[in-house]
Amino acid sequence: CGNKANKWKLLEIVFDGVKSSHFSRESLSVVYTADIKISQNADEYIIKRLEEIRKKEGKIPVILVTDDAGLRNDAFNLCSHFMSTFCFYDYLTKD
Repeated sequence: CGNKANKWKLLEIVFDGVKSSHFSRESLSVVYTADIKISQNADEYIIKRLEEIRKKEGKIPVILVTDDAGLRNDAFNLCSHFMSTFCFYDYLTKD
């Protein structure tokens, strides 16, 4: 991820997790949200971050990588593009 992250202004990867934590290096950020509501916490965090990005950055291109149809629906007006996790993996593993 680190090599590909340098091509982006920000690459933020969000996971549901047991404890909340955050790791950042250059343009790569990895976030583990606390698993309070079983997989909804990461979704809520993602929507909140998308709203913050839109407010701060305006209409910059934002790509949401997810296979979750509900999250895609909730984020529809906040993203410029959507990508499946398979396509994202393919992007990361190809030179």
